[in-house]
Parts: sequence; C-alpha cells; structure tokens
Amino acid sequence: MKKANMGSEGKPSSIGTPVSDIEIDTTLVYNLLEDQHPDLAHLPIHLIDAGWDNAMFRLGEQLSVRLPRRKAAATLIENEQTWLPLLADRLPIPVPTPYRLGKPAQGYPWRWSVLPWLPGITADQEEPHPNQVKLFTSFLQLLHVPAPLNAPLNAVRGVPLIQRAASVEERMQRLETKTNLITQKIRNTWNMALNTPVDVEAKWLMETFTPATSLLKTVRSQASLIGGTLRQVILPQTLLLYG
Repeated sequence: MKKANMGSEGKPSSIGTPVSDIEIDTTLVYNLLEDQHPDLAHLPIHLIDAGWDNAMFRLGEQLSVRLPRRKAAATLIENEQTWLPLLADRLPIPVPTPYRLGKPAQGYPWRWSVLPWLPGITADQEEPHPNQVKLFTSFLQLLHVPAPLNAPLNAVRGVPLIQRAASVEERMQRLETKTNLITQKIRNTWNMALNTPVDVEAKWLMETFTPATSLLKTVRSQASLIGGTLRQVILPQTLLLYG
C-alpha cells in the first residue's frame, strides 16, 4: 500500500498544556491506521493541534484522529467511545461520535478514535446568529437529563463545591492581591454556593461549553459541537457560581 502524505512531524505541544507522556506524530498515526484500519491509511494526515489531554490530526477531508497524549486522559477517551454514541441520537446537533475505534499497538499504549471532521468555525472566531439560540437551548435541555448510575464521574468537576473550596480560595486570594475583581458580592455568592445542599440528581453536562468548543457551520445554519466531551456527570450545584 502506498504510504500517505504525512505532512510535518513532531511532538504535539501547545503553550500552556502539560508535556505529553508519549511522542505522537504523523508516522505513529499512519502506523496505527495501517495496522488496524488499512482502508484509511492512504489518506493524508497532518497535525491540527494538541490540547490538554489529546492530540488531533486531520485525516483526509472527512475524518480526524484523536489520541490521548497523557495517561490521565486514557480513561476519558474510553468514556467518549462508550457514551457519545448513546447520547448522540437524542441531540439536535452533531457531536463527534467515533467513526472507528483504535486499540493499543505500535508502541502506543492507549485506545484512540477516528472521528468525523465537523467543518465550520468556532464561536470565539465568529459571532453566532440569533436564530441559533433556540437550537443551542434545545441541545442543552436534551443533554441535561439524569444520568444512569454507571455513568462516569469527574473527580474534579463533578463533586460538591466544598471539595474544591481550598483551590478556589487560593485563586481568589491571588486575584485579590493583583486586581479588584473579587468583590464582596462574589464572595457572598461563593459562600452561598458552598452551603447549598446537594439534593438533586446527577445529570449529564457538557463540561467545557464555551465559544471555543462550539462550532458554527454557517452564520445562519445550525451549530455543531466540538471539543470537550459529554462524558461527565456533574452536580447542578457546580453551576451556581457561573449561572
């Protein structure tokens, strides 16, 4: 089989992200595809970027490859592979449901995914059109429903706020020494949140629903969600400070 056009190689890295536990380059991606999905190995491969947990490669025009770059992220991609297909059918906008699954091989120790490439521009680069609000609202309403008991938990984000109090307090004190952003109103709201009882069901929640993780297909059409995952069960109490 003819080897694909590999593009530039190198250890993926982005400013501010942790150092990768393993070197991931286009040669590794090609070898994994050739070994497990040889019908895709002829497609051009090039590195898009590396985030906090995963490296993302473009695969031809229609696909992408997502590989954990840290041991801490290995379980997270397994959760994506298990749960995203179950959630996608009831959501009104596309989510990156795995197209093919990959397993450890070629010296790479974790599971990985081939995903559809969702075209568009992120909402931090282009303002969403007002007619997209209803669609986003529908998406969040259909997503934020009680999760099954065996749904995966996030040990940091899906916990009562009291368990994060020390970390948040340290950050607020740091801001207070340099800015006037931490007002008494913010302090009061935070204290109220800490004392709010956790008396609701755990629900599915998009953990990083931001402009940078929302993909606009066109200015006047529906929006597609990328980035982040739908893998976490988050207690609604966590939203109090931000809602």
